[in-house]
Amino acid sequence: MLNKKILRALFNILPYIIIILTAIIIFYPCLESFFLIDDFPHIYNAKYHFDLFTIFVSNFLSSSFYRPLTVGILFYIVHFLFKLNPLGYHIISFLIFLMNIILVHEIVKKILHIRSAAFTAALFYVSREAHFYNNYWISAGFQHGVMTFFVLSTIFFYIVFIQREKKLYYIASFVCGMLALISHVQALILPLLVFLVSFMCQNHKNQLSLQKVLYKTLPFCLIELPFILRLLYLVEFHSSSKLMFSLYKFYKFDFSINRLFINMAWYINETFNSSLELVLCSTLILFTLFFSNAKRKAFCSLIWFLVGTMTFIFSMEHFFGYFLSLSLVGLSISVTLGVISLYEKIKVSKNIVIISLCAFLTINSYIECRSTLRQVIDREREVRSFYSYLGENFSSFPPKSLLYIKNCGMDTLWLIGHKYGIKLYYGDAIEIFFLGVTKKIPAGCKEIYYFNYHGKKLKFLRKTIEKDGDL
Repeated sequence: MLNKKILRALFNILPYIIIILTAIIIFYPCLESFFLIDDFPHIYNAKYHFDLFTIFVSNFLSSSFYRPLTVGILFYIVHFLFKLNPLGYHIISFLIFLMNIILVHEIVKKILHIRSAAFTAALFYVSREAHFYNNYWISAGFQHGVMTFFVLSTIFFYIVFIQREKKLYYIASFVCGMLALISHVQALILPLLVFLVSFMCQNHKNQLSLQKVLYKTLPFCLIELPFILRLLYLVEFHSSSKLMFSLYKFYKFDFSINRLFINMAWYINETFNSSLELVLCSTLILFTLFFSNAKRKAFCSLIWFLVGTMTFIFSMEHFFGYFLSLSLVGLSISVTLGVISLYEKIKVSKNIVIISLCAFLTINSYIECRSTLRQVIDREREVRSFYSYLGENFSSFPPKSLLYIKNCGMDTLWLIGHKYGIKLYYGDAIEIFFLGVTKKIPAGCKEIYYFNYHGKKLKFLRKTIEKDGDL
């Protein structure tokens, strides 16, 4: 009897073990990467300028990004725990990613009521190469990972609320929705996902009218109003076209049909790891739409994919796979329904179909992630080399010192986090001057250290106690 209970327990946790091991196999090289780009200013602010009022109130009233939970609180906590050890940050980011995969598993199990379907959907989700930057780049993992976690938690608790009709789960869903909104702006699509899930979960026991669905979705819309009004206030329209505008002076949008098709093509291409996978999964989705007994769920899951892309579907630049972290949940359900239809219609063994598909997806993802890693590793090595040189040759700089760096291009500045990375390692009392970028040399500097950046290598030139301006 005891052995049967142990075997049953092992059988119940086996899918989770396989999913977690698959994630580790595919993405473990990402844990070895260094800090990059926005990581430096975020950690710098967490170390030297952390203030709750500024994070939650002042930033909301300013024109900067508003992500207090991720950019503010999370970076502060992780810096407190791991200081400047990038491995600690990556471990936290990867744990968030694993929790998201488990949530995908639980959500699909609640919607489809089939354990094998939940496993297939989670395996499809984890095997997307689009997750690479979420695990490779700490800032992306923290911001999009945490936002995805709270959006999926909102969906999970909302489904449980529909099925059990207990208000406590609705409150939990609402709280998670609020936390998602202060994690990243992409969470603004949440009411649409709640609306979709309401219809995906309907059966003969849980029948909701359109009026009831709208009533239950309304609170999620209301909590978004301050965030939407803030974005509308920050929008800057271009004089050349009423369909083009900028947001945060960083994102540029073009509300044209041409831009819509270009971006949708990019998202679809980024969703699949290869052309063969695109053909295979598209066939499964079409098979679902024509032959499945769950056509409504299949249709809603495809809409889920489209809704997930809405926030940046008209963006003119800044394309990254991590924007698909929510969309891929809907697509995972679509593909899974196709797998179910396949083995039901052609009478093939369910286990053979699922194991074959999951093996193919995992191998394909492993190959694609290694290929992407080879493409970006040089940039990461450049950043590591920059700070390694400084660390090996200068343990510290006296207060009011100036680091005068020549020939450091914009791409390199972007990678090393501009001045914030250097200040992060050497303190806030020093000044940095990048020739050709910084407008003027800061006044009052006692010692000046001259460097030249050439051939992706930093070299110390000399030290003076007065500004001699040019080299």
